[in-house]
Amino acid sequence: ARRSPEPSPVSAAVRLVASDLDGTLLGMGDVVSERTRRAIAALVERGVHVMAATGRSQWTAASLVAPVDGMDLVVCSNGASLYHVRREESLASYPIADAVVDAIVRILATELPGCCYGWETEEALHYDRGFVAFRPEGDKDASPDLTPAPRPLPIRKLMIGHPEIRHHALLDLILPLLPLTCLGSTSGAAFVEVTGEGIDKAFGVQRVCAALGIAAEEVL
Repeated sequence: ARRSPEPSPVSAAVRLVASDLDGTLLGMGDVVSERTRRAIAALVERGVHVMAATGRSQWTAASLVAPVDGMDLVVCSNGASLYHVRREESLASYPIADAVVDAIVRILATELPGCCYGWETEEALHYDRGFVAFRPEGDKDASPDLTPAPRPLPIRKLMIGHPEIRHHALLDLILPLLPLTCLGSTSGAAFVEVTGEGIDKAFGVQRVCAALGIAAEEVL
C-alpha cells in the first residue's frame, strides 16, 4: 500500500490566530459555539493571541465577538479599522482619501447611473435614501446624500449598491471604473465595498502583528 506523505514540519510556533467571522468562526444564528470557545480559551491559555478579521463594521462585529473570552481585537471593515472589544474603543482607522471618494461618485454618476451609497466613518454608518431602500431589512433612517469633500469625518469604507445589478455582476462593472488608489470587493452581500489603497483584512492583521512583534510565519 502506498504510504501517505509525511506532514511538512512547522517552521515556527503559532503566536497569533486570525479568523474571519461569517461562515468561519460564527456558526448557526451568528453564534460562536461552545466548542469553538473552548478551543480559543485553550489557545489563549498557551499565550497565543486570537483575533477576528472581518468585513463587518465595529458596530456589528463587536457584539458577536464580545461573548468570547480572550478575543479582544477585531480588524473590521475589510481592514479599514481596528477595534478593541473590551475597551469599546477604536484603536486605528485607515480612511479612503476624500479625492478618491469624490472621483468614484463622479465616475459612477456618468458610467453607471442609479448607484446608491452607504459609508462608514469613525462615528457611525450612513445610508443615503437609495441605500435604505436597497436594504429593506435594515433599521436605519436615511442620511443626507453623500456630498463632495470637505466632510466632517473621512470615510473609511464606501458601500455601493444598484437597484438592478447586484453581487459579483455589480463588482465586475464597478472594478474597472475605480481609481487605482482604492480596493473594491464583495463579501457575498448585494453591494460592493470599497476601502483605501492597500487596505484589506490582511493589511489589518499585519499591522497588529507589527505592533506585537509577531512574524508572518507565526500567524495562522
